[in-house]
Amino acid sequence: MWINHTTCITLISCCALTILACNGDITEVRLKIVPDTGCVPLHVEFTGEAKTKESLNVQFRWLIAPEVMLHGPRVEYTFEVPGKYDISLLVLGEKQKKTKTATIVVKNAALPHYTGIFVLQQCTYHPLKEVEEQLRVKELGRTTLEDLETKIVGRPLATSELVTHPLWRREHTYTIYTVDREQFVPLSVERFNTRGFLIIGEELSQVVLLGIPSSPVDPPHEDQVVSRLIDSWNIASVSPKSYPLKRERVADRAFRYTPVTPVIAGLYMIDFQRQDNQTGHFSPVDLVHPEQ
Repeated sequence: MWINHTTCITLISCCALTILACNGDITEVRLKIVPDTGCVPLHVEFTGEAKTKESLNVQFRWLIAPEVMLHGPRVEYTFEVPGKYDISLLVLGEKQKKTKTATIVVKNAALPHYTGIFVLQQCTYHPLKEVEEQLRVKELGRTTLEDLETKIVGRPLATSELVTHPLWRREHTYTIYTVDREQFVPLSVERFNTRGFLIIGEELSQVVLLGIPSSPVDPPHEDQVVSRLIDSWNIASVSPKSYPLKRERVADRAFRYTPVTPVIAGLYMIDFQRQDNQTGHFSPVDLVHPEQ
């Protein structure tokens, strides 16, 4: 009886071990973090992988930051506060769990030490160029009767009205302002909406974000962009759309400007004017999606 009982216990133990093996023990856990260091805001992708003895469904739980738990083999998170973060990946099987840890370092980019306008790219503030618009006047001829009736007044004119109209036979021109396309610095529209741009230096009287609309006239050259168009009739002017900005002081003589409402991808100019200068200064930017 003892032998049989002992044998039976042995068989039961073997069966239990066999069942556990069939459920597939977790043999290895790997995690990948891209990037694992950088400056705020730091957008990170986390990828987990688990190897098992047999095919086994497992769960992935990520402890990214205090009170931040994410689920799935691949997750994303944006760090908005600098610091050192301990990342923990917990892989759960039916009867087993394993943990893998890693560390992320999130920093603040060092502020520039000289006056200018800057954008954050790859953990470094890069200066934007100040450019002046190029001006060109295009002669369109004299205002005709058809122009007056169809484009300006919108109705037929009597002879007395025609001869006294201030635009009758007046020289018609387009004043075209252009910027070389290569001057537009490509920036992520998502990053720009959250981080905007940085101005370091003296107090400015005005800072405006201008969106460049499509123009009814072609630029003089293919490598140029029509930034503004002024019609001598003053009825078909094309002016950039102004977007309101909010200002945040980040340090002494350092201010961050971000859009009040998110802007979309497109060509823009940052127009800023100093207290002692009546002439605006422009920094062209091309806001694009990252995949572009």
